[in-house]
This record gives sequence, C-alpha cells and structure tokens, in this order.
Amino acid sequence: GCNSSTSWAFQFVKYNDTNYIVTEEELETNNLGEEIGEVKYHLENEKESKELSSNIYPVGTKIYTINDIDISKAIAVINEEGKIIKLIAEE
Repeated sequence: GCNSSTSWAFQFVKYNDTNYIVTEEELETNNLGEEIGEVKYHLENEKESKELSSNIYPVGTKIYTINDIDISKAIAVINEEGKIIKLIAEE
C-alpha cells in the first residue's frame, strides 16, 4: 500500500558516524548533559543516512549527552512532546 510510514529497520539519529537507536526509555531532566548538536536532515530512506540525520525526529531536534553515560554508548534527544528519550549506540 501507500502509507506514509517507510519500513525502517529501526528509528535512529546519526551522530558522530554512529546510528543511535531510539529506545522506549525516558530520562529525567537531571540526566541531561550538554547539548551536542541538533538534527539537520530528516531522512526519507535509509540510503541517505548522513551525519546529524534522523528518520523519526524533525530537523532542529536537540541532541544531548547523558550524565554518567559515555557518549559512545548513548545520547538523548528531546522529542516534540518535550520528553527526554534515550538512544543507544548500535553495536
């Protein structure tokens, strides 16, 4: 059919050449570290994957470090509802 949801393997943000996979885990404000960037490209298909792109979050979504978690393991974003979502690095 012609529905709008592309069949992605997973939802992600690409940061520092790593795909960070969106999880169901919500964080508290005091978990947030520093802002390290924002989503620059919204992807329509996986072949376009590039630095600071996402297939779920809109352009302008802020990306943060998480306190006490190494940036190579996980990052966080604040979604459109204002929730802080944890993303974990793809192995």
